[in-house]
Amino acid sequence: MVPFGYNLFIEAIIVPDQVRQPWNIPLAKRKSAQIEAALGPVAKFVRSRRAKLGYTQEELALRVGVGLRFIRELEIGKPTLKMDKVNQVLNYFGAELAPQSLPREQ
Repeated sequence: MVPFGYNLFIEAIIVPDQVRQPWNIPLAKRKSAQIEAALGPVAKFVRSRRAKLGYTQEELALRVGVGLRFIRELEIGKPTLKMDKVNQVLNYFGAELAPQSLPREQ
């Protein structure tokens, strides 16, 4: 007999490709439309500024002082990143995350 927790662990690892979120699909397997749809405004901003400067992801990571993996996750639009690290990258480009009021329905 297999313990209950073991079954949950196996089910969590084996996820069909249709269920996977865009940020979990390897970049090489994505279509350009999927990439653009998955990117949020921060990811698009960082990617475009890095490209304008002609930096690779590795160069940007070294210059900013964050890991390469973090830059890759930021540029593919991963929804859960540490705000202090995001601001560290944005500060390099002269920007930062800040609270913004949302319009309220009346």
